[in-house]
Amino acid sequence: MARKTKRKTIKRKSSQEKNLRNKFQFWHLVLTISALVLNILLPGLGSIIAGRIKTGIYQLVLIALALIAAIFIPGWIVFCILWAIAWIWGIVTGVQLIKS
Repeated sequence: MARKTKRKTIKRKSSQEKNLRNKFQFWHLVLTISALVLNILLPGLGSIIAGRIKTGIYQLVLIALALIAAIFIPGWIVFCILWAIAWIWGIVTGVQLIKS
């Protein structure tokens, strides 16, 4: 009987591990999708929340440069180009987070 008891506890532990693994995968997916949505709204913010701090800071700096360009450079072309680069970069980063 001792062997049966050990097998049952091993099975219980493995099912508990599977449950924990599934919960972790679920919350990881929620975090990465949230990061993607935040990167669409404000590039860099989602990257920082997802743990890619250096990339997120670079994206936020690019957004700040775009805003400074909008204030000091006549015309909107520089602002639009910088914003588009940061926005596309943020989306690519978000998609890479989901894939990994």
